[in-house]
Parts: sequence; structure tokens; C-alpha cells
Amino acid sequence: MSQKVTNALLNFALSATPKRKPAATVRSQGSKPTEDATKTGHKRKRRSHAPRQTVADPNFTVVDQYQNEKKSQERVFKRNLTYFKAKTALSRSTKKLRKQLIERL
Repeated sequence: MSQKVTNALLNFALSATPKRKPAATVRSQGSKPTEDATKTGHKRKRRSHAPRQTVADPNFTVVDQYQNEKKSQERVFKRNLTYFKAKTALSRSTKKLRKQLIERL
């Protein structure tokens, strides 16, 4: 079979694999809530990315601050690692599929 046909078949097969959802697009008319949201009076809670404001603790030391920072960094690292693992697993599976398709042709 010609290269063109194999490429077309590969593209078709790969297009059938589920893709990641695109990021929410920004609406042109600003952030207006949807009709049903206004009717029910339910508003989505937005979580701020700012660090939580805590009451000044007299026993809170620089060491505590350092340990808290370290913990949060570890959390971020773990999260990124799991994302990376998932991504590599996905690419590995698509490679396998591609190989199988080529062998079948």
C-alpha cells in the first residue's frame, strides 16, 4: 500500500482516540452567568489562588514556615509527576496502536 493511504488510515485511527477537553473559551460578552444559574440563584464559588490568611500565631516560627513551604512544594511535585506519568503512558499506548495498525496493513 502507498504511504499516502497508510498515513490517511493512521490519521483516521488516531482521530478516533479521545482527546483532552479544550480549555474553557472566554466568552465575548464578559462573564455573565448562564440563564439557569441566575434563576436558581446559585453562584459558583471561586477559589482564590492567594495563600490562606491565617491569624498571626505567636508560636509560629520561621522553621514552621519553611516546613509548610516544603510540604506544599512536595504536593505540587507529586501532582506534576502523576500528570507526567499519565502523559507518557498515553503516548506509549498510541505508539503501540500505531505499530499494530502498520502491521495490519
